[in-house]
Amino acid sequence: MNYVEKLEAAAATNPAKVAIIWDDPDGPPVEVTYAELIADISRFANALRRLEVRPGDRVALMLNNRPEFPAVYYACGKIGATVVLVNTLLKKDEIDYILKDASCRFLVTNAKGCEEAAALFAGGADGVGLAIAPRSRIISVDPVDDTLYYRDLIEAEEPVAPSYDAEPDEVPEIKYTSGTTGHPKGVMHTHRNIVRFTEMLESVFPAEDNDRVLCFMPLYHGFGDMSMLHPTLFGGGTIILQDPFDPNRVLAAVERHRATIMGAVPAVFWVLLNTPGAEKYDISSLRYVMSGGQSIPEETLNEFEKRFGCTVYEGYGLTESTAGSASGLPGMPRKIGSVGVPLPGVEVRIADVSGPDAGHTNTPAAPGARGEVLLRTELNMLGYLGKPAETAEVLDADGWLHTGDIGYLDEDGYLFIVDRLKEMIIMTGENIYPSELENVIAQHPAVAQVAVVGAPDPRRGQVPKAVVTLRPGTSLGDGDLESWCKERMAPFKVPRIVEVRESLPLTPSGKIAKKEL
Repeated sequence: MNYVEKLEAAAATNPAKVAIIWDDPDGPPVEVTYAELIADISRFANALRRLEVRPGDRVALMLNNRPEFPAVYYACGKIGATVVLVNTLLKKDEIDYILKDASCRFLVTNAKGCEEAAALFAGGADGVGLAIAPRSRIISVDPVDDTLYYRDLIEAEEPVAPSYDAEPDEVPEIKYTSGTTGHPKGVMHTHRNIVRFTEMLESVFPAEDNDRVLCFMPLYHGFGDMSMLHPTLFGGGTIILQDPFDPNRVLAAVERHRATIMGAVPAVFWVLLNTPGAEKYDISSLRYVMSGGQSIPEETLNEFEKRFGCTVYEGYGLTESTAGSASGLPGMPRKIGSVGVPLPGVEVRIADVSGPDAGHTNTPAAPGARGEVLLRTELNMLGYLGKPAETAEVLDADGWLHTGDIGYLDEDGYLFIVDRLKEMIIMTGENIYPSELENVIAQHPAVAQVAVVGAPDPRRGQVPKAVVTLRPGTSLGDGDLESWCKERMAPFKVPRIVEVRESLPLTPSGKIAKKEL
């Protein structure tokens, strides 16, 4: 079961079709057909073999959204190597940790990545986790002195290559978590994970012949590769690669390339709604937008669908379960606040969190009660690289993945995510869920964005703190937001601290970076 065979099957059906459109920010769009993509994958696979990369070896990929990314990614899978995805925003020490932790043999990057990695080599070969002669272990897609040039490597190879006959539970990809606590952990995804997830998405979101998927989400992120890249190419569609995110370029790309599907995190919806001149773009080709990462405020969701004339499907997933586990689906009624229903093949359980074993038990909670969301599915990761103890904390003996999210299932089987177990605020024994407060505060006419976090309090342990940005031309007086909240929520939930900022910090995947608040 080599997942790359699904891409090769799609390419064989229509080799002349455009597989990739790169919306190059520095030049005209670049188109790559399926035949050209398969040839580049094979050439780079042959180059890796010539460089003595063997099945099970690890190759780090730190690259922005451009055609070389899928070529390198799939070439690694084709020869049985493991691609280790590295966030392009990471700095020297963070890169160093991942390269060492995964024992990477090569690093594939661009000129910017070479600059960041150069600092690793100042102290010689011992300063990095790569094997011998570190400078010669960098493959750059841009010409950079003392590195291996990607274009030279593939042009010296044949456009056909044999595929490795992989076992379903071999690991073709490692994706590092964001590292909210301590060092990031390498999540090991299997061939089975990738194949089953794309089959699952195809069963509920069937592709159409003219589908063109706009992807500005980073391909090193699960939303980018698992939810957008693989399903699009395995289904024979066209993916439009773009970055960095710019709202006008996004809207222009939809119009120019007639994109039919787009993926975004909630912060993007707000930005697009508040982009001056957005109405001048013709985006009537969009069929739907997939959203994940965090819930979208009801007002933002309704306004986006009304103004842009397309349906938004909210979903839920995490890196440890490949990407998606639940979603709103075509033809099913929407329930505001819900992330939809479990996807086919995903079993969801709400576990009791009322006792001292909260987060460490799979005992079911009472029907309709809130508890920790557990997942049992073929999409669950193999484990964390080199961390059996940490793996055992989240993957129990019965096959349940403990997500750390608090949620509940309603009588119709819709899943509602209330908050992160670790973000839950406990004030004098009362459990307060930040997302519940955020949904209320987001309805205030002056509030543009909001994040609620727990602030230390010597008497009550923690108190809720609301950090907000304001809509243009509005203001908040002392006590205004608190008074507004008192009319709409229980007294113990009302924020004790309100902070107004010009902007909220975001993670690379577009989520609000609460740990910076």
